[in-house]
Amino acid sequence: MLLSFSILGAVISTSSLKESFGNDNTDISISLSEKEIRFTASYPKAKAKKVHAYVKEALHLNDLPDMQSVEIKDYKTPDGVYTLYLKSRDGYLKLRLDPRRNPPEAFEHMKMICEGVKKVLAED
Repeated sequence: MLLSFSILGAVISTSSLKESFGNDNTDISISLSEKEIRFTASYPKAKAKKVHAYVKEALHLNDLPDMQSVEIKDYKTPDGVYTLYLKSRDGYLKLRLDPRRNPPEAFEHMKMICEGVKKVLAED
């Protein structure tokens, strides 16, 4: 029994350490359903400033001074074009849009942002 708890503790602390130090893996996805358009990206923390700058420019997020630690459930972009859920950390980004509350071209714009983030991450 004690051995089981020790192993469980080691697994939990190892996963916590991985989150603290980040990892160098990159995972980017975009999906569309009737209820949401979802864009998620996890990437090396060292590239966070470049990714944040690109996303801020692509969505015109000039009212956000910093995207290091942001979570806004019902965010309206300053230009009034999109209403979305935004979660951003160094090394992680998640955008969710309701297609019924956003313009028809929202999915195409999210695909463009996805491709842009891929290009930013591919740069040295």
